[in-house]
Amino acid sequence: MTATKRRPAPALMLLAALLALAGTGAKPAPKSPPAPVVTGAVKVQPAPLLLNAVGTVEPIESVAVRPQVGGVITRVAFAEGDDVAAGQALFQIDPRPLQAALEAAQAQLARDEAQAANADAQSDRYAKLAAKDYVTREQADAARTQADVFRAAVQADRSAVEQAKLNLAYATVSSPVAGRTGSVLVKKGNVVTANGGPLVVVNQLHPIRVVFAVPAEPTCRGCGATRRAAPWPSTRGPRATAVASRSRAGWSSWTTPWTAPPGR
Repeated sequence: MTATKRRPAPALMLLAALLALAGTGAKPAPKSPPAPVVTGAVKVQPAPLLLNAVGTVEPIESVAVRPQVGGVITRVAFAEGDDVAAGQALFQIDPRPLQAALEAAQAQLARDEAQAANADAQSDRYAKLAAKDYVTREQADAARTQADVFRAAVQADRSAVEQAKLNLAYATVSSPVAGRTGSVLVKKGNVVTANGGPLVVVNQLHPIRVVFAVPAEPTCRGCGATRRAAPWPSTRGPRATAVASRSRAGWSSWTTPWTAPPGR
């Protein structure tokens, strides 16, 4: 006789599976909530074109401070690397010779003013005497000429006094701009001459200029098909200049950004 194998009924298999699932205590995974969707109206607006480029930082103003008068440097009023304000004293040149020159010019002015006053009075007297024929006309003209000469001398003396005052003011060498000082090129005790070598270099750091080269191809990215067909004539790219300002919080954004030429 041939033995036949019996397969379990499908109902029995389903019952066994349910019993096994109930025995393990497993629960079905919860369904994730649907993702939120936000809709908006489509609009066309200008979009900024950002390019990464390596730039060179340059000071807007870099001043080599030079002496306007000669003399011995008696004081250096700053340290190397200090931030200075416009008009702040940097060096002091010995003012005593300049003060003496000013006093001499003032004395010369006082003397010529006295002589000019006397010459004016003399000219008036000769003019009255010439009107009465007590003196000749030639003598009256000579007295008037002498008075004019002394008046011109007084004007020259006043100019000399103003120049002496200016030279005395130049004995204090000040910074023409606000910025950061470099190395002290002339130390205390050295003798300097008028319009000689620089004493120090002051570089302006706030704001400051950044110069960089922008390639021509990325600037036309996103242009129309007709514009892409006509590349820029220069392959080196334009030279862009921007100005940045620095504060305690760091560098701020550009205040003078570069823009592409019209029609590109």
